Amino acid sequence: MAGASGGTTADRQTAHWRYVSQPLSTLSSSLGPVQRCQVMMRVSHVKREKRRFSCIVESGREPSELFFEFSGTEPLTLTKSGNWIVAALLLSCMKLGQNLAVEQPISPLLLRNLETIQEIYKAWIPGHSVIQLAAPLQAQSPGRERVGLLFSRGVDSFYSLLKHDSRISDLIVLHGFEFPWDEDAGFREHLISVRSVADAFNKRLIVVRTNVKDHLEQYTHWDFSHGAALASAALCLEGSISECIVASTCSYAQLHPWGSHPILDPLWSTDSLRFLHDGTEARRIDKLRVIAGNEWAMKHLRACDNPSSSGNCGACEKCLRTMVGLHVIGRLADCSAMPHRIDPRVIRRLHLNEGEATFFREFLSYPIEPPALRRAIWSALRNQRYGLRPTSGRVFDIRSRARRIKDWTRLIGRVFGATGQHNI
Repeated sequence: MAGASGGTTADRQTAHWRYVSQPLSTLSSSLGPVQRCQVMMRVSHVKREKRRFSCIVESGREPSELFFEFSGTEPLTLTKSGNWIVAALLLSCMKLGQNLAVEQPISPLLLRNLETIQEIYKAWIPGHSVIQLAAPLQAQSPGRERVGLLFSRGVDSFYSLLKHDSRISDLIVLHGFEFPWDEDAGFREHLISVRSVADAFNKRLIVVRTNVKDHLEQYTHWDFSHGAALASAALCLEGSISECIVASTCSYAQLHPWGSHPILDPLWSTDSLRFLHDGTEARRIDKLRVIAGNEWAMKHLRACDNPSSSGNCGACEKCLRTMVGLHVIGRLADCSAMPHRIDPRVIRRLHLNEGEATFFREFLSYPIEPPALRRAIWSALRNQRYGLRPTSGRVFDIRSRARRIKDWTRLIGRVFGATGQHNI
């Protein structure tokens, strides 16, 4: 497989893959009777304009357009391959059980990795199955010796920027992830801050506007699909960068199935673009200590889930997670980007999932003042562990107390039910 290229005419076949180099009009006969019985997702009207990629996706539903648009301060060289299409559509095909046909040539290296990528997704995401891919192969020349960082102004990407400042040449900001692609107000404010950071660190700024998130979320939860979306956006830039840094969410001690992961991100690499999953060696507190030492990061840090504003609301889980972390290291008052007051009652009412709870557990290993804040974190973690709904914290809130009694009753019944089954 290592020697495969788009110039060959022979088919190559493995247990899950069929690689062809003839036009897709003859594809059904080349795949054989078993494959012809399966539904196929088709990609048509692929357009590669000066600063825009688009295609029409047909999967048995109403045909839809998938697009990526690019802008920057300097001319960009965009890929001629179909690698971006594969990354954008693979999970959708796996969910629908449809094979994928792509006319544009794709990297032999990426194709070798796709079976492993699919096996990982299949193990992590219920309802996703391994599919087949038909596409021509073509070895690709390495891109320009430039390093891009997918940058969101969050804790993780700021940490990677500060860690690799001397190597990074480009900041890649995505419109269509934290901020909807068809709404401009919040993103414009966000972009002002990103430009300030790019200028301060002397980096080229590349803006990518895309609806790939809308497409993926129809089939796969964003928790698991965002890594493929990041890869597809970066793969469009194969001619402009040779390495793309994806900032980690979790440390090695906190790893769990997640769309962007140290065993998954590097597998999206091609002959011309290498993916590096970065920052897994650092816990949340470690990253915040690095960020606290840089005035630009403390001024432009953004952790918020609210897409209507480029600032920080101070009330969502991600804001509170960051504020508590800065408070633990004694630097919250120095961060002009974040509110400076943490209300323990708001922490207590958080409804955490397992991934979010991991960060708050980390904070409990440090001294936390006042005691009310520590108790609030402990209460939120207890609720998450036992599946309890948060209470309002008000003594005379009868409805809240009734919900809590119902939750505890359900939990006790579950425990004794499991014990009884075990004894049997």
